[in-house]
Amino acid sequence: MVVNGQYLECTSLCEDVSVKIQDTSFNLHLYILPISGANIIFGVQWLKMLGPVLTNYNTLVMQFFYQDRLVVLQGEHETQLGYLTHNQLRRICRHQSDTSYFHITMLTDPMLSPTNFDPLLEIQHLLRNFELLFHQPQT
Repeated sequence: MVVNGQYLECTSLCEDVSVKIQDTSFNLHLYILPISGANIIFGVQWLKMLGPVLTNYNTLVMQFFYQDRLVVLQGEHETQLGYLTHNQLRRICRHQSDTSYFHITMLTDPMLSPTNFDPLLEIQHLLRNFELLFHQPQT
């Protein structure tokens, strides 16, 4: 079972795969699952292998002892967010078909919005401007 509660069938296992994270190599058993969006998901099995872990979510740092040495993993800090280009969105749609896409828009205070806005009139205006799109195909 994965984090969203869905059950995925694992039909393959790759044993003793060497995975390097920053400057530390780990030998892992990787279960092949039908997912997209990530190359590897480190789950509870990996965390159990590490033993006690000190995690600071403010600085995005994990510290633990592995093979008798202190390992410090530093997470990446967010860079300035940018807009997705048309080509980037097309590539995501093509390679990650089961992904959800959201468009988030900041709304102004309703008290500051024009009071003469009528959504029904706006929709009728759009339908008139693009009426050719709504004609029944003839061929």
